[in-house]
Amino acid sequence: MSDTGEPPVKKLKKSDLDAGSTPEENLPEVFREYNIVQNALNIIAEQSSGVIIRIECNYNAIKTPYLEQRNEIIKKIPRFWITAFMNHPKMAALIADEEEDCLNYLSAIFVEDCIDPYNGYRVHFHFSPNPYMENEVITRNYYHHGEGVPCLLSSVINWKPGYDLLHIIRRRYALSRSPPQPGRPVPLFRQTFFSWFDDLSTSVKDTIGEILRDEIWINPLQYYLLSEHENAVNVVDCI
Repeated sequence: MSDTGEPPVKKLKKSDLDAGSTPEENLPEVFREYNIVQNALNIIAEQSSGVIIRIECNYNAIKTPYLEQRNEIIKKIPRFWITAFMNHPKMAALIADEEEDCLNYLSAIFVEDCIDPYNGYRVHFHFSPNPYMENEVITRNYYHHGEGVPCLLSSVINWKPGYDLLHIIRRRYALSRSPPQPGRPVPLFRQTFFSWFDDLSTSVKDTIGEILRDEIWINPLQYYLLSEHENAVNVVDCI
């Protein structure tokens, strides 16, 4: 017994640890058995994901009239979407200063889910008449081609003369750095809201689309009601 009065801890011997385990020379057979079971689990997971998507698509059809009704209510709230965007930390970080005023004219958003069997989606942005663009609606599509190959498609934004925000942002960025090489456009140093429509790369995740679809669109009022210093869970009791 130790000085503390407690019985000493028995140290495990290697023979104790090896008891009941498989000899190393037989491990390949154990791995084979494991892989058979794991492959079965993977197949079940793949099958269940397809079933889940089909169920979600059915319920999306049921939700559509309520989402449309919600959008009509939102239109009664001034500066709703730009406020919700700027109160969402990740979204606010992606909106350039030059883009904020234009987004004051964003009157409605609608997210279409399940546009293909692989859970693709489409986001529509409706703008009221404004000095920046001719488009009344711009759309971002994230869909799948053939056997689930991800693809992106976006509306071309028709900027009004002198109001091409991407050109303005690039110019500002160019002036903040050393002079660019003649004849070579200066790339944006980061993705912004409107540059998102120009970015059709599928090699990285569709960050803005995922924020809109999976976070803001679910209950946008909770973000509208936040102040800049409040946490997303600290909202009024009506939510």
